[in-house]
Amino acid sequence: MSSLDATRRRFVTRVPLAILAVPLLAHAQQARKVWRIGYLGGGSPVTTPSEPFVQQLRKLGWTEGQNLTIEYRWAEGGADRLYDLGREMTALNLDVIVVSAPSTSASLAVPTRTTPVVTSTFDRPLGAERDSPLRPLQNVTGVNIMAGELMAKQLQLLREALPGARRVVVLRRKGNYSFGQLQEAATILGLRLVRFEIGLPEIDELVAAEKEMARDKFDAALVESHHALLHHRRFVVDLLARRKLPAIFPSRDYVESGGLMSYGPSTADIQRQMAQVVDRLLRGTKVADLAIEQPTKFELVINQKTAKGLGLTVPQSLLLRADEVVQ
Repeated sequence: MSSLDATRRRFVTRVPLAILAVPLLAHAQQARKVWRIGYLGGGSPVTTPSEPFVQQLRKLGWTEGQNLTIEYRWAEGGADRLYDLGREMTALNLDVIVVSAPSTSASLAVPTRTTPVVTSTFDRPLGAERDSPLRPLQNVTGVNIMAGELMAKQLQLLREALPGARRVVVLRRKGNYSFGQLQEAATILGLRLVRFEIGLPEIDELVAAEKEMARDKFDAALVESHHALLHHRRFVVDLLARRKLPAIFPSRDYVESGGLMSYGPSTADIQRQMAQVVDRLLRGTKVADLAIEQPTKFELVINQKTAKGLGLTVPQSLLLRADEVVQ
């Protein structure tokens, strides 16, 4: 074989290998990328724990310090602080932002229209039918906790626990989502709702609300879902206990703090679902192609010790349906 033929053969052999090496190199560079996500919690690491979220990400192949970094921010129950931190996160040029703050619109908390945002609270577009399916809103997707439907169910359970109840206190954060669906449910159940809207500072407003409650007679209470109320949950539970008001709450955190009963989606499951949405975004799925999910698990938790303290006998039919009865 001539030296010219040998040179040609080496060239022909190397060119395909070089062509193949280009996508392999690109893949290696992509695999080495460290993705940056933001986690904005409405409460504290205790009231809105991120462990289920991080654990699920790890199961899906994302590990902090290897291919992922997470910027954590905690609003400690403050609505104004939440928005300040949201603006701060927007400026960090992150790949995805997670908003874990019950009943706070992510589109308001994080003022970006480009960075993908994953949340569990959604505002239904103005003019949309109540039962129309929610779709991703430009750059926002995640898990919809279905606040209106959830509160209607909570009121139904409260009525079942207290058949004689007629007047119900509704403790809600000022500026919280629509009250309409809850009012519709109350009308069907023959209940009258009296709203107490809590502004800033929350503790002072809660004290003022308690004084107002003392001037009238109420049979029960319902506490709406909001990160500020959750952050002050022990104060809220104690306040209602002083008024001797049986209450239903949006999450088991209140029951573990001494509240009577709670009904709502499992917080840990919501965290895991949001992690799955983040995983798909990091792997290249566009927000518009991700349907807004619904919770997969709802929990009814009843505190029998609190019931006895209130002189209340919880119906057996309700106890049998409970996911957990705290003794």
